[in-house]
Amino acid sequence: MPRMSRRAAPILLTDQERITLQAWARARSQPLRVMQRAKIILLTAGGMESRQIVQQVGTSRPTVQLWRERFLALRSAGLEKGAPRPGRNLPISDP
Repeated sequence: MPRMSRRAAPILLTDQERITLQAWARARSQPLRVMQRAKIILLTAGGMESRQIVQQVGTSRPTVQLWRERFLALRSAGLEKGAPRPGRNLPISDP
């Protein structure tokens, strides 16, 4: 029986998204994590496979998959902030 290949959903960028991501990938004022996320999406949109992106960006395959999925769900806004972390809410003190 032939082995089925799992292909990730393609990422198609609008012109504005591409301009924004290219600016983020080059900007020294951006946090490193945002620059890395932008590079991942740009390389993915360019047709590069996950294993190649892992080598070029210097991250793990699950990280590439995470940001690909997050971008597909939330677009550029999903790359700016990480997911909320679990934990106890801080108590609100009375003024």
